[in-house]
Amino acid sequence: MKILGLQCAHDASACIIDNNRITFYQEEAMLSGVKRDHNIKFLWKELSNQYYDIIVFSHAKLNHETAQQYKNFISLNCEKYNITYNSIQYNLHHHLQHAASAYFNSGYKDAYCLVMDGSGTPFYWQGKNIGPEIESIYKIKNNKFSLEWKVCVGQDKSYTENIHSIQSMSPGLLFKYAAKYLDSNEPGSVMGLSSYSNTGLNIPVYYKNNDLYKVNQSLLWQMMIKLNHDKYKITHSIQKESNELVINRIEKILRKNKKANICLSGGYFQNCQSNGHALRHYKNIFVDPIAHDGGTSMGLALLAAMDNNIKVKPYDNLYLGLETDYPLLDKNTNVDEIVDLLLNNNIVALFQGKQEAGPRALGNRSLLFNPMNPQAKEIVNQLKRREWYRPYAGTVLKEHYKHWFDLPKEETPFMSYTAQVKKPKIIPGITHVDNTCRVQTLTQTQNPMFYRLLKAWYKKTKCPVLLNTSLNIAGKPMINNYNQAIEMLNTTDLKYLYMPEINYLHKNNGTFI
Repeated sequence: MKILGLQCAHDASACIIDNNRITFYQEEAMLSGVKRDHNIKFLWKELSNQYYDIIVFSHAKLNHETAQQYKNFISLNCEKYNITYNSIQYNLHHHLQHAASAYFNSGYKDAYCLVMDGSGTPFYWQGKNIGPEIESIYKIKNNKFSLEWKVCVGQDKSYTENIHSIQSMSPGLLFKYAAKYLDSNEPGSVMGLSSYSNTGLNIPVYYKNNDLYKVNQSLLWQMMIKLNHDKYKITHSIQKESNELVINRIEKILRKNKKANICLSGGYFQNCQSNGHALRHYKNIFVDPIAHDGGTSMGLALLAAMDNNIKVKPYDNLYLGLETDYPLLDKNTNVDEIVDLLLNNNIVALFQGKQEAGPRALGNRSLLFNPMNPQAKEIVNQLKRREWYRPYAGTVLKEHYKHWFDLPKEETPFMSYTAQVKKPKIIPGITHVDNTCRVQTLTQTQNPMFYRLLKAWYKKTKCPVLLNTSLNIAGKPMINNYNQAIEMLNTTDLKYLYMPEINYLHKNNGTFI
């Protein structure tokens, strides 16, 4: 059976399941160049001329009344792009889609899933809309999901012991709005700045009523007005108290099952610092690497597979996007030359294979740099046009990670967690002010060509780590195709684009070396 999942709101995306495997995932933004694009336009071409047994779609604002309109829209595009199908379905349960994306790829047989985001779909209780969902806990046993906890934004009222509505901003939305006061469009800015203070506000960002956390909005906005004086304390408080909220939810689960496997999904869990904090408290955790709304297309497809008694194998890597469209070029370099460029403190773009699913560069659409250079952050920030305070991630050979990072997990291939750096004086370029780094562990099986490059780097430097960040500039999605890569090469300070599949190195002045 072949299933197509379509997320039709912001972070629009498509996912294909074919023969019990996830074979394709792609976000519209990577094709359109519009970050978090909410229109499916270019994806139709990539999905064309195929048959799908089931097409299932969703939209964060979808309801039963508007679903038919979207269904008609999809049907018309199927006709236009020669897509045939057996049925078109829809799913209104946004948080359930997040939970499915995490659970089915975790490898856990039984688990609980905590979902936290900016805002999900309206939740109906006994026929009444009690508000958009912001927190959910699902229990999953034998592939069956049961709702254990739900918090929505609405009136201050508890409908049952486990169903609540509160007048408050969600944790995910809190980061978004705080970022705006920092003159940033990225909630990650709050996370990056939070480490520059060891103390927070005198008055808490959240106030707690039993298990319900409400944002102290009036206080927060007052403090934001004084941002120039208080931004470090403000962001520290937001991050620290949000970390504590997540731990509270995990402990809530553990009170029911001390040995529970826990999955985390929803846009909030793009916060690697919070993920790392949770992992240091509890090891049996799987964070959805596509935790933002784009990942719901995968959740949609997986739920449809479950409904049809199809067991889908969890992905073993995230190289699920479109294949690199290399031109025909003669070989002109080798991996040792790339290592020398990195040693001479050049930024090198690594462009190969299928695009990564999710927001993290994992070696197919990456910018690489020398992490031993103490000025690494400043140099790469200049190219990427990022804020000075935002940290960079590191990729480490898995066989060496224990000597360089304090990771509770033996493997973090999707770069979902921060970890304490054990040798900060050797790799200051990726060591944040709080002595942490977001880490990707790498094996030869996961990405042979990136592994070969990192192995050659280690052989020459005795350092098994490289700075690894996404191939893009601030405010733009990751580079998807060759033309986009060449455009970035010729319009930024980037000097080198390495295409290992054809052993080709491209310089930004239009000449080849």
